[in-house]
Amino acid sequence: MRIGGVAAAVVLLSCAPSPSVESDIAWRAFRGEFRSVTNGAETKGRYWRHRDGSARRETLTAAGKAEFVTIENLGASQFYSFSAGSWTAQPLKVPARRRVPPTGADFPSATPHAERMAGYRVVGAYTALGTLMLRAPSLDYFPLVEDHPHPALRVEFLTVTEEPIADAVFLPPPGVEVATLPWPYTGL
Repeated sequence: MRIGGVAAAVVLLSCAPSPSVESDIAWRAFRGEFRSVTNGAETKGRYWRHRDGSARRETLTAAGKAEFVTIENLGASQFYSFSAGSWTAQPLKVPARRRVPPTGADFPSATPHAERMAGYRVVGAYTALGTLMLRAPSLDYFPLVEDHPHPALRVEFLTVTEEPIADAVFLPPPGVEVATLPWPYTGL
């Protein structure tokens, strides 16, 4: 083949499709129990994170039953919610930054914190709104403690267990009716 009077060779390569960047990156999978305190009122709950970054958060009643559930299923790009006895689903619009775990470069002003939280070494930094976030580097900088000044709210993880989490945790229970909402959820 000639290009502009110069002989050029054409090389054809046969390649298998490369995996997507998202499938090459693995988040640290874990489950934990948390408590939040707002104006003296305490709420307890459970949290799971999958190795693809999906998350499930349950707020519990005093009897330990799930009262409110949110699921961000990144693999299916779906947001599920359970409240007042019913489930809903809507498309999940996931920003590119949420597809990969953060690194220390994402929190340049974070400094080591003297106390360990839920057994983990943490680094602390304030957000632009004055919230203190204590993040665990070994859990992909997950915030184990959040102290919000206005309104006063503290969320802290009491226990964290690193383990593989089943895919089914990030879906509504089998056989339940799920109402579909048309607009995308963008609250990540």
